[in-house]
This record gives sequence, structure tokens and C-alpha cells, in this order.
Amino acid sequence: SNPKQQNDGNRKAPSPDASQGSSESSHTGRYRGQYHHADPARIQEILSDSLNLALTSQNLETSESRFELARECFRELSERLLPDQAFDGLKENFARAALDFPTVHRTNAIKRLLGLAENAKRAGTKLKYLQEAQRIAREGLNDPTARKDELESLFAIVSKRVLLVK
Repeated sequence: SNPKQQNDGNRKAPSPDASQGSSESSHTGRYRGQYHHADPARIQEILSDSLNLALTSQNLETSESRFELARECFRELSERLLPDQAFDGLKENFARAALDFPTVHRTNAIKRLLGLAENAKRAGTKLKYLQEAQRIAREGLNDPTARKDELESLFAIVSKRVLLVK
């Protein structure tokens, strides 16, 4: 068990229909039906690659669009007749990723912005990156599915650096 998830054992993984990470409804999203005729093995590969990118990208928009694609691939596979054991493994992996996504994609983006602020030469540029990191952290703190401890810690770090720049 992941120690970071132990405090949040009562959080539920968002369903594949959750519109998290995208303002578009899952039924009208940009990927809806795109893989309807694709081979299930190819859809599984896209699902796996998309989840990996969603959880590792430091670009917020990239991670959100990849999670949306993973959600659509998961939905497509769930609508097909797959052997129960194979689908159970996919379901478990998707549920775990869906539980981590609200926090992980934001922490990755915040860390990237902290690095950009650290390397920026002008105070105005540093402040711009730090304020964007604050905005993302605040958004995460308002998300009931995100882990607050990690985001609060990053928010505090970013806020201290904002004060140093001002």
C-alpha cells in the first residue's frame, strides 16, 4: 500500500465517467468513439501509454488530455466483451491512476513551474511562474478528490518564494 494514500483510504476513485481534468462531458469528449473499431490490444496499449503520460507529464494541459484519452479507452474496453480477469486488471490499474491523477498531475506541473521560476532571471518572470503554481495548488486544494497534504506543502513552498520575489 502506498503510504501517501493511507490517510485517504476513504477517498473513492473517480468513475470513468467523471469529468475530472476536462470541462467536456465524457459522453461528448473529443475522443468519444474514436477507437470504436480499433483492436482491443491497441486500445489497451493506448490506455497504458496515456495513463503513463497523464501521471508523469509536467504540462497540465497534456496530462489532462492524456487522462481524458485514457478514460475514453477504458470506457471503450469496458463496453467490449473482454475476459473478466483481463478486464479486472485494467479496472484496478485505471482506478489506481484515477485516484492519483487529481494530485499527481498538479504536483508535476507545480514542480515544473518552481524550476522555471528558479531559473528565470527577471523578478517579473519568476513571479509569473510562481503565481501560476499557486493557482494550480489552490485549484487542487479545492478539488475534493485530491490529496490535500501534498498540495498544502507545495502551496506553502510556492507562497514563501512569492514573498521572496516581491
